[in-house]
Amino acid sequence: MTYTKRAVALLLALMMVFTGAVQAFAATQMTMAVIALPRSADTNKGDWGLAELYLMGGWETIETDNYLVYCKDSHSGPVVYCIEPGYGVRTGNVLSQANDSTYWNNYPSNMNPTLSPDGIKTVLGRLLQYGWRGNGNTSWNTTNASHRQEVAELIATQMLVWEVVVGERTLSFSHIDASRRGYDSVMDSISSGNPLYDDIWDAYDSIEYAVQNHTLLPSFMSDNEATAPTHELVWNGSRYEITLTDTNGVLRECGLKTDSTDLKCEISGNNITFYTTNPDVSEILVVAEKEASVNNFLVWTDGNTGAGDQDVNPLVRK
Repeated sequence: MTYTKRAVALLLALMMVFTGAVQAFAATQMTMAVIALPRSADTNKGDWGLAELYLMGGWETIETDNYLVYCKDSHSGPVVYCIEPGYGVRTGNVLSQANDSTYWNNYPSNMNPTLSPDGIKTVLGRLLQYGWRGNGNTSWNTTNASHRQEVAELIATQMLVWEVVVGERTLSFSHIDASRRGYDSVMDSISSGNPLYDDIWDAYDSIEYAVQNHTLLPSFMSDNEATAPTHELVWNGSRYEITLTDTNGVLRECGLKTDSTDLKCEISGNNITFYTTNPDVSEILVVAEKEASVNNFLVWTDGNTGAGDQDVNPLVRK
């Protein structure tokens, strides 16, 4: 059989789908458990406290001597993150599970000058995927490398959550310089005397990068089928092929699928080569799957937004 030396049309598209695991909490209430860092056995004392700050959105924090970690139901329960900077909560305080839509629909718009309540929820949803998720540990000792990394990632995640809540982050997760607006920055909450200072900022940069690249597509693709570009596979003497380069560098974060059994691909770094030996294939839709942001997650509250006890959300999926 002689192959016709013609081009083969290939349609590339990208579809964002949620492919992650889901974790649910059946209980409608949680009991707060608070862990103070550093622990007594930790020789990395230094300055673990938070500074007194006046943040965007009217939020204020008070100066503390220790760093406080919040857990659900027990000190070894899932870590939850404060979404009301400056409001306290104690071990034993009971918070109720809020209806996700009701909580954010009723969220006062004046508490965040940058994002709408729905925007806050969207960006926090992206942090669900890239922030630290784990359980509390009353034996945390930052002389232990793994403990040190966990605590640094936890603190970095809480800082980023606060930045979203107060308005220091845009929908694309760009950072806003609060000082130019006459406010303190969330970044100022961590003292340079904290023994994990450099580790915290390494974790902060890593999480920030991941969130900012969350919606970035391979450069040769579109985010919907209607606007997907068409690329032609050309005969090279043994097969029809085309090599495309992803200048955005996110190709390996996507899973590719197609209904065609004739089309194959090879990935090398940021390059992908599509090929087939079948001259009879016409237009093929290639879909790249990437885990999408989570817009529906739990909030635990005392029912007083911007007042009362601190509201929290866990970075585990609902």
